[in-house]
Amino acid sequence: MSYQTNQFILNGTVDFVVSEGLVESKKPYFFIQEFKRHEEYSNPRPQLLAELISAVELNDWQFIKGAYIIGEIWHFVILEKLALHKYQYFISDIFVASKIEDLKSIYKNLLFIKNEIFTRVPDSDM
Repeated sequence: MSYQTNQFILNGTVDFVVSEGLVESKKPYFFIQEFKRHEEYSNPRPQLLAELISAVELNDWQFIKGAYIIGEIWHFVILEKLALHKYQYFISDIFVASKIEDLKSIYKNLLFIKNEIFTRVPDSDM
């Protein structure tokens, strides 16, 4: 995914995306980024934020959601556009996938995202 202005270029390789389009992503709704074993390999947050900003700009949206994973640790992220090239983002508390209550919460978050996407997709038969 790529987004470019006169001031900057954002590029990122998406690990997982929920979007319209069968072969090629046309309108991304939610990203999961960087299944890293440990953060020392590479911090996935900047790459996820670049992809979220790109999606907001390319689709003329005010906000988008995503998540990044480091080993068994999940973080959910909401990015909001404040003004031209101004954004703020919020990161959830951690969810540890090896703890049953956290795992249930991860599933609940993903189901919530799924239902939210279905309400945004016109004429969805899903």
